[in-house]
Amino acid sequence: MTEILWHGRGGQGAFTAARLLGDAYSLKDNAYALALFNEKSFRELKQNGIILLNTKKTFEDPRVITLDGDGIAARILGLPITNTILLGAFAAVSREITLEDINKAIRQTMPKRLHEKNIAAVKAAFEEVVA
Repeated sequence: MTEILWHGRGGQGAFTAARLLGDAYSLKDNAYALALFNEKSFRELKQNGIILLNTKKTFEDPRVITLDGDGIAARILGLPITNTILLGAFAAVSREITLEDINKAIRQTMPKRLHEKNIAAVKAAFEEVVA
C-alpha cells in the first residue's frame, strides 16, 4: 500500500488533486484509493518518504522536492490552482503513476473544457521535477 498525505489551504485544489490521484490509481487492476487529511501529517513522513512542496524556495533535505506550481498555474491555467500540477510532480517522483494514468483520470473526472490545459499543466510539472 502507498500512503499519500495532502496538505493545502482551501481553494488550492488539494482535495481535487487527491481525488484525481485516487482515480488514477484505481484505474489499475485490483487497485483502490482513499483520500485522507490529518493535521499530524507533517510529522508522519515515513522512512524513504518524500514531500512535494509548491514553493520557489529550495531545501537542502533531499526528501523535500519543490516546484513553482503557482508559476506553472499562472502560465498554463491562468489561475492559481495547483492541483493537477502537483499530480505531474508526483508522477515524476513516484514512478508509480504515469502521466497517461493522470491524463485518463483528468478525462474521466474533469469537465471536457478543462482537459487540455490541465494535461499540459501535468506535463509541465513532470518535466520541471525531472529536470
